[in-house]
Amino acid sequence: MLRIDFYAQHLVKNNAQAILLVSNQPATFQFAAGPRKSNSPVAHEQLVQLIQEVAPPEAIEQLRNGATCQFIHSLEGQPVTVAVRPANATTWQVQLRKAPPGTQVSAGAGGAAAAAAPAPTPEPPKEKEDPHKPVPVPRIELAPGEPGLNLYLRQMAAVKASDLHMSSTMPPMVRLDGEMKVL
Repeated sequence: MLRIDFYAQHLVKNNAQAILLVSNQPATFQFAAGPRKSNSPVAHEQLVQLIQEVAPPEAIEQLRNGATCQFIHSLEGQPVTVAVRPANATTWQVQLRKAPPGTQVSAGAGGAAAAAAPAPTPEPPKEKEDPHKPVPVPRIELAPGEPGLNLYLRQMAAVKASDLHMSSTMPPMVRLDGEMKVL
């Protein structure tokens, strides 16, 4: 799941008018009854990553130049307007709103609507890989005195895994593309 989908789901599910994400501040959910803030702040790096995952190339270029941008993101067929305003290099404001009915996902930046892409043809189900087959990991060395756990964390980062699972009864496993694999 894309990181921005977490917020977009809350926008749709909780029938919020908008969600305002500001670097290093708690998310603000705007309701008719008034705003509500989340408990934890959203780091600037996390905000940048969630926009980079979904923004069209033109929007990314606008952000690199310090300009504001707007585009449409689709959450399970529900279009969401994403407006990004970079205040400076370390502070962005991102606003999510439900797009008007009939709006389609942007082909470019600025919220210009485009024709939806044709639905992909279904592929036959792939055979499941053996989850106990180890993931190829580049050789990583520990510095003298460095904790052994750091080796697993570095290996996890090297293969771009999202989770590290450790147990006394199983070898270390990582989550790659939603699948658990032995590290």
